[in-house]
Amino acid sequence: MERNPIERPKTPESERHNVRVTLFRHGMAKYEQGKVAVSEANDLTDEGRNLVREQAERLADELGQDEEITIWSSPMGRTLETATIVADVLREKGFEIRMKKSTDNTEVPPSAEDTIRVFEALEEVRGLDIGLFSALVDGKLYALEDGTEVMFDKSKTNPDNLSFQDYYYRGGYKKYLQSGENVPAEVQASLNSLEEEADIHHRFDRNVDRVSKAQSDKKQRVIIVTHHVTMKDYTENQVRPADYINLD
Repeated sequence: MERNPIERPKTPESERHNVRVTLFRHGMAKYEQGKVAVSEANDLTDEGRNLVREQAERLADELGQDEEITIWSSPMGRTLETATIVADVLREKGFEIRMKKSTDNTEVPPSAEDTIRVFEALEEVRGLDIGLFSALVDGKLYALEDGTEVMFDKSKTNPDNLSFQDYYYRGGYKKYLQSGENVPAEVQASLNSLEEEADIHHRFDRNVDRVSKAQSDKKQRVIIVTHHVTMKDYTENQVRPADYINLD
């Protein structure tokens, strides 16, 4: 006998809620890790960890206890470690963090791997070689793929003394490429392959827009742990490490 499909009762439109979104910048970082597993994330300074915890506690005071929390993160070490601290603080404050998969084990607290959703679409700059970029910014030794070591002169690679972030979005690396210096071919290829800032914003904004337009029969908040370059267009204020923006 043919069975009728089970219909899920629909929540009246008046009782449905828009998903709220919070953008949270990672804490002060050592910039030594690229993409890593959540369990291996260890790229914040001690001061950075402390500030993330302070900011997470402040955020917890602003959230409603009836909000169900989902945490998204960029795959970089500094964002994953930040996301882990934020999740720990919110659990300590009694918030429910949505898990990636259900489990029957209620004796063991969920791990960061169970709760943090990692999305490649949230990464900072595609094609970025952190080791190379750090060497150019600080004037350090860098090993090419063939094993040749290059010692960069900061007065030539970063004469404006830009920070790691500013070297990208203020075009420090482009200035170096156009300086007439003898830039190794491998370094040229790496820098020329970097994703443009406009493409980063398009990729990131599309995901934020998608989740912010979603509706749920529960009050839900998605905390997106991300980077300066992806947050700075959402506010007129300076976005400092561990700053957050509630988009609602």
